Amino acid sequence: MKQTIINLKCDTVKYKALEYYLSKQNKTIEKELQKFLEDLYGEQVPEPVREYIKSQNPELETQNQPEQNTERIPPRRRSNRNRMEQSSSEELTHIEPDLSM
Repeated sequence: MKQTIINLKCDTVKYKALEYYLSKQNKTIEKELQKFLEDLYGEQVPEPVREYIKSQNPELETQNQPEQNTERIPPRRRSNRNRMEQSSSEELTHIEPDLSM
């Protein structure tokens, strides 16, 4: 399936700290963001739309199955203030499936 690239800005110090502590758990920022986006998609896109997209794209069945022994942590809402911080920022690249038809 076609992928869409998402670029994010993040405070460099926070990015490095997050990267460090996730690595201690054998996790990466990219994988955690992908899980978050999947959870957000499940919360925001109505079930009939998700089912339609799945029926039109059978390869999504195997792509979106969670890895075994992977703990899914529910996403926390972040304030707009945190989203808008841009000082000392570093770009992150993340690939997301293109859901447009």
